[in-house]
Amino acid sequence: MAASLAAIAALAIGVRPWLVGRTRAQAAAAAAAVVTTWSAVLVGFAAAGVRSPLGALLAAGAGLVVVAPAALSPDARWQRLDRCTTLATTSVLAAAGWVAGLVASGRAGHPPALAPFLVLVGVLASVAIIGVLVDGGELLGDRARRVAGALFAPVLTGAVVSLHVALGARGGPGLAAGIAGIGASSVLLALPLATTGAQPRRSPDAVLRRVLEVTGWLTEGLALVVAVAVGPGALALVLLVGAITAGAWSLHPDRRTARWGVLVLGAAASWVLLHAGDVGVPEAYLVPAGVVLTVVGARRRRLGAPDDVPLLAAGLALALVPTALLDGALAGRVPRVALTLAAGALVVAIGLRLRAATPPDDGTASRRASIDAVHVLLLIGLLVVVLGPARHALSAAIATSDGSAPNLAGFGVARIEAWSGAAALVVATATVRLTRLWCWAGYSPRTWGWWLVAAVAATPSLVAVDGTPAGFVRWTIPLAIGGALAVHGARTPERPSLAPGQRTARRADRTLLVSLGLTLAAAAALAAAARSPLPPDVPIAILGAVVTAAGVARWRRLAVAAHSPTAAWLMTPWLTAPWPLAGPLLLAPAAIDQAGIWRTPAALAGAAVLVAVGLRLAPPAPEAADVGHDPAARGTTDRARDLLLGSGAMLAAAGPGVRATISAVRGPDPARMLAVESWSLPAAALIGVAVLALVRSRPDAARSRAAGQRRWGLAAVLTVAVAPSLLAVDGSTTGLLRVAAVVTTGAALAISGTLSAGGARRDLGLALTAVVTVAWTLRDGPEPADLPIVVAGCLLLVVGTLDMAAVRLRSTWRRLGPGLVLTLVVPLTTGWAHPTAWRLLLVLVGAVVAVLVGAVRRWQAPFAVGSAVLMALALVQLSPASAAALRVVEWWMLLAVGGAILLGLGLTYERRLREAKEAVRFVAGMR
Repeated sequence: MAASLAAIAALAIGVRPWLVGRTRAQAAAAAAAVVTTWSAVLVGFAAAGVRSPLGALLAAGAGLVVVAPAALSPDARWQRLDRCTTLATTSVLAAAGWVAGLVASGRAGHPPALAPFLVLVGVLASVAIIGVLVDGGELLGDRARRVAGALFAPVLTGAVVSLHVALGARGGPGLAAGIAGIGASSVLLALPLATTGAQPRRSPDAVLRRVLEVTGWLTEGLALVVAVAVGPGALALVLLVGAITAGAWSLHPDRRTARWGVLVLGAAASWVLLHAGDVGVPEAYLVPAGVVLTVVGARRRRLGAPDDVPLLAAGLALALVPTALLDGALAGRVPRVALTLAAGALVVAIGLRLRAATPPDDGTASRRASIDAVHVLLLIGLLVVVLGPARHALSAAIATSDGSAPNLAGFGVARIEAWSGAAALVVATATVRLTRLWCWAGYSPRTWGWWLVAAVAATPSLVAVDGTPAGFVRWTIPLAIGGALAVHGARTPERPSLAPGQRTARRADRTLLVSLGLTLAAAAALAAAARSPLPPDVPIAILGAVVTAAGVARWRRLAVAAHSPTAAWLMTPWLTAPWPLAGPLLLAPAAIDQAGIWRTPAALAGAAVLVAVGLRLAPPAPEAADVGHDPAARGTTDRARDLLLGSGAMLAAAGPGVRATISAVRGPDPARMLAVESWSLPAAALIGVAVLALVRSRPDAARSRAAGQRRWGLAAVLTVAVAPSLLAVDGSTTGLLRVAAVVTTGAALAISGTLSAGGARRDLGLALTAVVTVAWTLRDGPEPADLPIVVAGCLLLVVGTLDMAAVRLRSTWRRLGPGLVLTLVVPLTTGWAHPTAWRLLLVLVGAVVAVLVGAVRRWQAPFAVGSAVLMALALVQLSPASAAALRVVEWWMLLAVGGAILLGLGLTYERRLREAKEAVRFVAGMR
């Protein structure tokens, strides 16, 4: 097997010279050669008794040693695609081998040589990545270097993990420190690597630099996660490494803002050490230093000296953030959360009182605005409140939800909302002030401030939702507030902001109240569906009502005037703002579920409300002067009304319609009068009103489209009204009455549609008649079995006659043929099988009438079918007498009678032939 695979690899390499000019084919052949060679090596190792993980590692090391230098060698006669494809294939196979080895190293009984080879593969892969970054610019291209930059930190992290596994270390800060060192190397070497491997006479690759920095900081975050599991010492070490990395990173001119990372990470490392060192109260060591820095920063601001903002930020963070992050109480049993709330509110109040620095109007101000002390005070106060009271409220909510909460504290039931509400008030105050002071295009409080307010205020309450009355209030209030915000935002033409009196900014910087409100309402509905004792579909249905209301308000603000059908279709609200269509879909599950006797009346009432509101909805005010006079514009300005009517119709079909169908199929007594129709008829009436309103609202220029809507609308009404009744048809008197009512309805629709020049009503009436005929035939009642078919045939004859009277050029076979067959041929066949005098008499009368009408009106189908039925009827009636006569009369008498008949025909042959031809021409000339 290994030899065969090696031969295939050699064949793939040998085929490459024949593929000159086909670069992709050559690269594919090279990749196939690598894969088959890898497989051959694995099979060879398996045959030699080497276990599969160790064999995979050996193959990975061999592949990296052979392929990586060849791909990075300028002397190799490879094209760029060949190098990249071969190197990528080898890297994937090496990664698979390394993962298999790492998994096997955690099992008992693995080979002793597995750990060294695991380290070897990690080191070789790291060397290959570094080689691509340093020397791969001209040979492999910028894209390959960027991919290598994205893999730099993960591959080196894998090497560190391999070394950790090989040394058999269990716990300790070594692994976390090693991973943090790899992340720091990726961040600090980003600019040198982006410069060193760049092509000649080109600037450093900015994308590669950004990729290396991002992956480096992500690796620092991974080290932080590992350190949390190890202990506070490792956590402090990783934070310290991150602070040093941020400090070195901030030395670059375009990375000056990284110095804030030095402050945050260094302070976090000190907090961890103080908290873990059992030094008593950490604030005794941190608050004095923070107060000193704050006083110095405030003094420098008053004197107009530079660098006041970093000192203020550092001092406030050092003095307030540790208290916000720690739980428990200080001396005198003062809870830290209360102190944090008071301190955060005080800082925000000071920020409100201070006046922000305004740039001079003479043009001497710098083009890039800087952070002022007021921004720092407001942001620090906001951060402290979020980390303190808001976090405390969330922790209390989690403890309440899992049953580990202590007895109710001083705030009683509202102990959660007391902290979250106060924190949200402080955050909202800071957000309003920040929104007015913010002078940067990005990261504006208009976009994130109010989302933070909603999260702080609502998240703890939603987490604490349960089956108590307090839990009911906790999800209903956010749902109501979210609905109000969504409707208010949808009704506003421009994207509104909650801060009154602020200056106009970019549309991207405005807070979209619709998104905020719908998100808040959706979170409340999901929390109620998951933890409330109510059925899960009830909160979802309330959310659907909120989405529908907001969608109606939004669509009414999207009125457009389009002077062409294509433009009108492209500018429809369901293309520009399709999210309101989710409202009816959220309402449907609560209506379809029939658990509980209250659901169907509630669904019917909700459908009636939606339809009534849709009918009462006034047309939106036109945005332009010509919208009210343009028919095309009138056809595209009120999709909100269509949404309400469509939602009401869908809710009626999903609620009462489904209930009627279930009652007809599995009901306790479907034969009872109106047991099914009490739900299907009101639902059909609501759907009919909605369809009629939708059809009448179509513009004159879209009559063809309105006709199609009228057709499917009438079909929906008939389906909801008739389908449950037909399913409930049985052999009882109630079943016969249902059949008679449906037949009457179908006949009325068919006849009225025919009188009005055909259309949807006639076709639907005939289809309804066909369906009810099948149900009537299968009901096994006391009436004759062919009666439903005869009734359907009579209706077809009436419709065909009216159609023939309206248009004289139509064929009678197409209009009257099916009715004649059902009315005459089917009873004749039944009478032949089960002869009864009254049935044959009726068939005789019908056939005679058909022949007379056909002869008088010159209609071919009635004349031909009636004549054929008469002859068949005569044959049926005379066949018994003829058979009896043949048994009595002698044979020579039959010959004599036959001869006399032939003689008479021969004497009058010419005249009979002329009469037959005239009869054929007479019948052929009929319609």
